[in-house]
Amino acid sequence: MNRESVNEMISRAETPLFWVGAFTVACLELWLLYRLLTGFRIWIMGNGQLLTPRLGRWA
Repeated sequence: MNRESVNEMISRAETPLFWVGAFTVACLELWLLYRLLTGFRIWIMGNGQLLTPRLGRWA
């Protein structure tokens, strides 16, 4: 393989890899947001036993 074919191969692969990475980051952010909102909802409603019994009375 010469240098030009390697550069061409890399340039073909960079767009799909960018979108795979962007999709992965978006999924992780949505999952984290869901977990945070669920935790706050349980905390505000006062049913901390749904989170874990080790948190104590504050939850």
